[in-house]
This record gives sequence, structure tokens and C-alpha cells, in this order.
Amino acid sequence: RLLWGTAFDPLRHLGTQHGVESVLALDESGSTVIVKVGAYDEAMGTVEERRLAGDRARVELEVLQQLKHPNAQPIVASGSTPDYRPYFAVRYDEDAKTLRTLLEKGPLAVPEAISVALQILSALEAAHELGVLHRNIRPETVIATLGPNGPAVRLDGFGLAKVMVASGPISPLGRPTTNAYLSLPVHYRSPEMMMGHDVEVSSDIYQVGMLLFEMLEGRLPPLGGPGSDLTPEQKTPRLSRGPGSLGRLVDACLSVKPTERPKTVGAMMARLRFVASRLDSAERKQIQRVGGRGHASVVRSDGGVRSAGGAGRRGAGVSRRAGV
Repeated sequence: RLLWGTAFDPLRHLGTQHGVESVLALDESGSTVIVKVGAYDEAMGTVEERRLAGDRARVELEVLQQLKHPNAQPIVASGSTPDYRPYFAVRYDEDAKTLRTLLEKGPLAVPEAISVALQILSALEAAHELGVLHRNIRPETVIATLGPNGPAVRLDGFGLAKVMVASGPISPLGRPTTNAYLSLPVHYRSPEMMMGHDVEVSSDIYQVGMLLFEMLEGRLPPLGGPGSDLTPEQKTPRLSRGPGSLGRLVDACLSVKPTERPKTVGAMMARLRFVASRLDSAERKQIQRVGGRGHASVVRSDGGVRSAGGAGRRGAGVSRRAGV
């Protein structure tokens, strides 16, 4: 019933997240795809909650349609069900796994972790230029395919995305999302999320910093405060591996004060590329081969990053201090 009235032949239900159903299915050509569609069952919540789920599916669809980035999930089909629920399909790769699956085997090597982070940041920079915050960066929303040079990754999980610019290319959610963070693992909620404050670009940067920490350490840091809550008094964790410049970058990303984190994704990429430049030649080549799958970038004299070959992509953009 989930895909009734569409051209897909469902194989099995994969799960529900944020009120959006994921179904493994065959398309008309016989290719296997993952179809995401807003929940329909009354047991999924109130009418209003189901409408919000459909709205989330619509935003995720529009983001991915506009993004078209090599490190983001590509859409292969989209439309609406007969009962007006938006759906879209992304390709299914049986060899692909979530980054969480890879991390269950242990931490990544330093060049692999840097490569994965650069690929994620490349997709995230493009999303920010569209005026969209991801808000859901964690190992479960990163799709990884292992290759001879390390993991090639695609950023998924735009179901919690926040459209920050009403006049931009993507229409904002029609309903507030103040409780959206409750579904996130506690470590991947920025301090401002935990305290109920408005989120900005700095929250996405915090999540990438936490992801870097977990990739390098193979664990998550202890949280400060009562009841494992994250409080402004928490001290940032220290890496036990990698060069000091990498540890200082992770410390900055995980600062409890948003103003102490890198101001933009481009600034974080510039610092991460600087770290990579200090590794030995074999490690640098590995990062260049795998981490360069996204848009090429050039470090400017002011420390920022621009796309190689000219001006950046068009989009409304997200300022660091943009409101919610």
C-alpha cells in the first residue's frame, strides 16, 4: 500500500525515520531503488504529524533535486502518490554501507578520516549555498562504498534539513521543527540544539567535528553535565591520534561556543586541507584520489575556499548568523 499507484514494485520495508517511510523496490526497468515517501498510516501519528512528514519528504526531494552533487545521494525518480504524498527514489547500491557499519570494525586511518570529512564538507558547502542546513550529519546518514583508495561517500539524511532563506530556490517547511532534534543521538546534537536555541551553520560544523572525532578515535567522547547532558561548561575532547593541527581543528569544531568554531564550511575545508598537506606523500595521494571526488576547491589567500575555475555555485546561501 505504501507505493500504491506508483510505478514501483515494493520488495521490503526498510524503516521509518521522521515520519518518512523507506522502501526497497524495483522500478520499471527492473533496477533496485530505495523509495522515500511520507507516512500514510493513522498509527504513524495525527493528521498534522503526517502532513509534516509529507512536508519533510517534499523538502528533502527539493534539496536533492537542486543539489546534484557527486557526494550527495542522486535522485533517479520523483513524483506524488494518488493521495498526494511526495516520493522520490534514490539508487540502491548493494555494495554501499553506512559509515556506521564501517566504524563498527574500528577507527579509520587518519588520511581516510580526512578524505571522508572533505567529501562530506564538499556536499555540505553546496547545500549551504542553497540556503539549507543539514542538521543530521552522523555515521548513519553517510553512505560509503569501499574502494582501493578508501571510502567514497555520499551524504544522505536530508529529512531534517532546515531551509533558511524563504526567497531561495527551496520552499521552507510550512510548520515549525522545534522537536526535530529529539530523534538525534545525543552526541550529535550541538550544544545550541540541546539548549533549545536557534541553529546556524555552526551546528552542521559541530556535527562534522563530532564525526571526525568518532572516525579517528573509534568511540564518542564523554559528555559533561548531569544526566550525560551537554552543558556550556563542557570541555572539548582531545584526540589521541593524528597531528596536533588536526586535534586543534576538532577541538574548535566541538567548542560549546558557536562563535569559536570555523565560521563556514569553506573555512573548515581550508584548515582540513592544510592538515592534509602536512601528512606524508603517500597519505596525501590517498586523500587526493578519494577526497577529490567532489567539487575541486582552491584555498584563497584569506583562508577561505572557492570552487576551482571561477565563481561559486548560485544560491541564496546561508549566513553564519542566519535565523531559524
